[in-house]
Amino acid sequence: MALPNPPAPLSEATSPYPAGDKSSQGPSLKLDVMATQDAWVEVDTDGQNRCRKLVRVEEGLSFQAFERIRIMTGNAAGLELRFNGKPVAATGTNRRIRTLEFTNEGILEVNSRNS
Repeated sequence: MALPNPPAPLSEATSPYPAGDKSSQGPSLKLDVMATQDAWVEVDTDGQNRCRKLVRVEEGLSFQAFERIRIMTGNAAGLELRFNGKPVAATGTNRRIRTLEFTNEGILEVNSRNS
């Protein structure tokens, strides 16, 4: 029994998505978090809360977004961060509350303080 030939691929002109539309592409931002000490984290991606928990030693988390990833932690020294595959210095003094925002333009520290 012979199988029918598959249909020809559609041209880009027939795509329902405009060129450069985010919905036709995967997320461009990725943040990997590895705990070296117990640390509280709260993570939002593209304005939606994705995680709010105590991350235990050697536990890893990964987040993806199109426009923005924001992480707040109560123990910045206890986390190793990688943004789009590159290490990020998240360390501060122990128990330091730190909020970092990751976008296509780079990394911004927001409202960080010692506790």
